[in-house]
Order: sequence, then structure tokens, then C-alpha cells
Amino acid sequence: MIAPLSIISPRALIWLLVIGGAIGFLKTPNKNIFTQNFGPFNLSILCLITWGTLSTIWSINPLDSILLSVRLLLIFLFGFFWCQYLLNLEMDQRQKISSMLFYGVVLSLFFLLVDYFLGNPWQNLFNKSPAKALAQASLTFSLILWPCAWHLYKKFNIGAVIIFIIFLYIILKLLDCDSSRVAIIMGIVGYIFFQLLPKLSMKLGLLLIPTLSLTAPFLTLLLLTPHNIETITNNIHEVSYIHRLHIWRPVSEKILQKPILGYGLDSSRNRLIGDEKISWKFIEKTGEVLTKTTSIISMHPHNAPLQWWLELGGIGALLGTIVMLNFLNLAQSLQRRSSIATAMALFCSTCVIAWVNLGFWQNWWLATLWLIGGLLAMMLSAHQSEAV
Repeated sequence: MIAPLSIISPRALIWLLVIGGAIGFLKTPNKNIFTQNFGPFNLSILCLITWGTLSTIWSINPLDSILLSVRLLLIFLFGFFWCQYLLNLEMDQRQKISSMLFYGVVLSLFFLLVDYFLGNPWQNLFNKSPAKALAQASLTFSLILWPCAWHLYKKFNIGAVIIFIIFLYIILKLLDCDSSRVAIIMGIVGYIFFQLLPKLSMKLGLLLIPTLSLTAPFLTLLLLTPHNIETITNNIHEVSYIHRLHIWRPVSEKILQKPILGYGLDSSRNRLIGDEKISWKFIEKTGEVLTKTTSIISMHPHNAPLQWWLELGGIGALLGTIVMLNFLNLAQSLQRRSSIATAMALFCSTCVIAWVNLGFWQNWWLATLWLIGGLLAMMLSAHQSEAV
């Protein structure tokens, strides 16, 4: 259901998670599950949500902060029980769910292919460009690729996986969403590194993640100088890319005004901190020079670490970084190299999307992460059990 819903209505993925989490709660055999399975990864997520709730005290819009913190807590609980439900399934049930997931993705891809050759009637229904109409679906496919790839790898061989990835990549190219394709490429790179050099790759990950996340605003101010932005503008002709370069610098400057506590959870959507207008140059592929005028922050900074810094300060950025590091430790605990590499491929793809594309707190996005992450955890844990 995940793939078809991402095309029809990505927000429906929230309700899919709610249903899955509710079923998981009702079917969980041990109600003391929190004391038994509430490991560092889940605890670090809860700490991040708790800090966001506390930010209500100094938030520029306390109501928005408290409402979002409640939503985040609910998504966390439903996601947690969704994962526990999947992990408690018998082997034959896991295999059925894996097959259903794969067939749903394949049918959805063929639907998109047919839509393209018919002149995009589905996309035109929304009166939007492919990048607007199916951007969320495209991003979802770039993540759901990894549990599907694992399913094919276990059922057939690596050749089937390669064919599937190529087919999915070609379809996503038709949707005109560059972030999803970059996410796939980075996921493949991550998989190869963790498959061939697992120890070195893990050490690099444990070093790079906190370095990039905790220094994000400072690196932005250091690297995105007006001269460097102009150089990039002369060579890259995608308006969304250039737009991000022009907003990340002023966002970083605002972060340094409240570097410890930030402006409060969900404050990046508030006009009080990001409604100032900026004008910037964009060069079309034809060479025509256009001047764009936009707000510093339209809805969010399009960068997860910068959003953590802006809304929750350095403490929030540290807690978000700990969540990522705990995921790496969770992946490392899988022990088997192929399982670790697949988990890290999903992580790398997720980082690309979260760091350059979306607002991190979007409900459909967090629901998608829990749904896909839970499915992959189910598959990889089954692989661990087979090895015992």
C-alpha cells in the first residue's frame, strides 16, 4: 500500500502508519514492551521530542510548538508499535508482506510509466509539473527501493536487484525530481562502501555525521560566500538548487543570534523570523538572467541540521545528531555485512532527502520513515534469525 498511496495521496501514509501502529499495539503480546525494547535509538528520538516540547517555554509561537510536539509524540508511538508488530511476525508472514510490498512498488512504477506515455493525465489532474505533482512519491520510491532490493536479493540474486534499481531510476527520471535520483545514487555508494569496507565506512560515518551536523551553520557561512554562490549560479541552472544556496546563508546567520536554545519548535514556519525578502540571480539554460525575490524561509530551511539548529538550538542539533549516531550503532548490531550495508544504504538515501529537500517535521515524511524503516528492520532481522 505504501507505493500506491504515495502516488494517490502521500498524506494517507500517515493514516497507514496509524492503522499499523494501532494493530501493533493491540497484537503486541507483552505490554511491558517499553522496558524491554526501548533501546538507545528510540530513547534518543524521545529526548529530541521532549526538548522540542520544552522549547515551548521560549518559542516565538508556543501554540505551534506544543501542537507539533504532540504530533511528533503520536507519530513516534504509532511508529514504535508498527515496528514491534512487524518484528513479532512469523517468518511466513514476513515473506508475504515483503512480496506484497515489492509487487505494490512494481505495479506503481508501471502505472507511472503508462501515465508518462499517455501524456501525464494523472499529473495533469493536479495541474502541476511532475516535480510538484509526484515529488513526494518520487522521494518515497527512492527509500522503498532498499527493502525491495533486499527482497529481490534474498529471493533471486544481485542481478535482479541491479535490473530493478535501473528500472526504478529510469522511471524516477521521468518524474523530474533530482533529489530522489541523487538519493538513490548516494544509497548505492553507501551500500558499496559498507559492503567492501565495513569497519572503515562505519568509522567515517561516526566521524562525518556529527561533524557535518554540529557545524552546519558555521560551514554554511564559511563555504557559501557571495563569490562561491555566484560561481555555482553560473554553472548550475536548476532554480531550486540556487534558491537553497541563497536561503541557507541567512538562515545560518539567524541561528547564530540564538545558537543555544533556538527560536522554538516549528518556528521556521513563523513569519517573525523568516519573512524578510531577498533577491537573487538565476541563469536559465538559455543564458537568460532572471532575478527572483523570495522570503528567507518560505516554510522551512530545506535542511534538517539547519532546521534543528534554527528551531531547537545547538542542544537540539546535538540531540538530532545522537539520533543519527544511534541508528548507525543499531545498524552495526546487525553484524552481517550485507544487512549492515542495506541499512546504511537506506540511511544515506534518507540523509540526502532530509538535508537538501524537505522540512524535517512533515507528518507524511516521518510516517514514511517509520513505515519503510520498520519493513526493512523486519526483513533484516529475519536474515539474522536465519543465520542463528
